[in-house]
Order: sequence, then C-alpha cells, then structure tokens
Amino acid sequence: MVWDTWKKFVANYKVFRNNLFAKLENYKKGISLKEFYYGAVGKDSVLEIKIELKKFDLCEAKNQFPKTGLPINCLNNKVINLDGFVIIYGHSAPFADIFLLRKTIPESKNLLITFQQKWYTTSQEFTIDDAKTECNKNKNAYKDVKDYVLKKFLEESHIVTVIFTSQPFKGNPNDLPNDCLIIAKSNFGRYFGPLFVSRLSFDIINHLHINSTEPKQIAERINGVGEVISEAIHKNRPYKNADEVIEKNKTYKTTLEKTRTQLEDCSFASHSFFLDVDENDLMMVDEYDEIW
Repeated sequence: MVWDTWKKFVANYKVFRNNLFAKLENYKKGISLKEFYYGAVGKDSVLEIKIELKKFDLCEAKNQFPKTGLPINCLNNKVINLDGFVIIYGHSAPFADIFLLRKTIPESKNLLITFQQKWYTTSQEFTIDDAKTECNKNKNAYKDVKDYVLKKFLEESHIVTVIFTSQPFKGNPNDLPNDCLIIAKSNFGRYFGPLFVSRLSFDIINHLHINSTEPKQIAERINGVGEVISEAIHKNRPYKNADEVIEKNKTYKTTLEKTRTQLEDCSFASHSFFLDVDENDLMMVDEYDEIW
C-alpha cells in the first residue's frame, strides 16, 4: 500500500535527518523547529521553539498509545522507552501516525512531536479547520488514558502536531493552532529535497512523471496524445515544464497546446528544480550525485 510505504519513509527520513543534524557542530546547542522542519508553515511562536538534538532510532509499536499505555515493540513485545526513539504505528492508530519525545531549550520541557500524514490524490485544499481537527485529536488523547502516571506526563507535555499532506494548504499560518505545523504539497521540495520529492509526487500525488514514464503510459494518461506523439515526447526529454514539452516537439505543437493543462499537471522533477539555477549550481549537484 502506497500510504503505508510513505508513512514508513517519512519516519525513516526523520531519523536520518535528525541524526545528521545531531552530528553537525552548528547544532550542538540545539535547533529550532523552523530549521528542522524546513519549509513548514505555522505560527512563529511554534517555529521558533528550540529543541535538543541527540541520536534517534526507529521502532514500530503494535498497540495504541496512549490509550492502551506505553508503546509495545512489535518485534519483542517489550515496552518502548519514549526517550531516543521515533515510534511508528501500524494501521488505524487514533493518536498520530508517528511520534517522538524531545526536550525544549532552555526550559528542558517535554515536547511530544506527533506526525499526521494525509496522502490524497484529490486537489481539495487542506484548511485551517482540518488542521484544528488533527491537532485537537492528538492534544486530547490523554483523556482516554487510564494510567495515572502516563496521563499526568501527557497533560504536562507540550504536544506539537506536524501534518504532512499532499493537498494544497489554504489559510493564514497565523490562524493555525499554537501546536501545529504543516508541510503541504507546495513545501515538499524544501523539506524532502529534490531527490525524494520526485518519487513522492509520482507515488502519492499521482502526477504523471513526464521524464520517466514510458510512451504507452503517456498516451494513456494524456487525452489527445496518441502513440506517435507520445513516442516523440519520450525521445526528446528531459523537460523542465510544459512549455519545454511543447517547444521540443514543435511538429505536434497544435495538439500539445490543446493538452497544456494536462501537461502542466505532470511532474517534471527533478529537472524542474533547476529552472532558476546557473551552470555552477548544476555542477555542484552533479558532484553531490557522484558522492552518493
């Protein structure tokens, strides 16, 4: 299932990103949520929260935290220590898809960061009310907890919900709750980077990836484009945008102009990320690719 695959990817990417930052000298004294969740929108008061950095590991829980108590490791049935783990749920978790515990700086207050992932193929906008619903669900989860110690811990912790959604976000960030950050469709590139956002666009947002799709799929997905034109599109790629598709295939310009809206809805990553860079920037990207 694509959703489940990307839920686990987001968790792994979180661990990777955290452990990378934790090794950098610049962040030995901590990092702000604005820096860590680069591209996220939210109130300045939330973005400016500073957190400690330390190494995290990934663990999957089999029970429903916090309703049924502390999370239980699905591999060995042992209780998971909240400190030092990014914890991912299985299916149908009522409290977040992923969560982890951090400490704020300088207060050293418990900051419980929860991830809600909303991967949809719809173009319907994600609103302020949608965000409030998700945040309230996590913030009020302690009410169903029977364990007194755990309930007190949750009541005294600051719970921040980070929402990942493939929907476009509509609204003023200042109208968001005091415990919410959103990484929406338009911000994926800033947080995940061009390498991963390309695959994300293809798998979840369900855009046709014009630079990697076979001719047959192009013909099937773009109305009015038959076998001959799709072969030409395939032959003349890569493209950075819909204009390049039309310009590189001038023989079929009239037909392609009629399909412009469909072409503009395609994914052109990762080439689309290089629209505003110069040759020196591209050389740096090539060198980076060689390292990996």
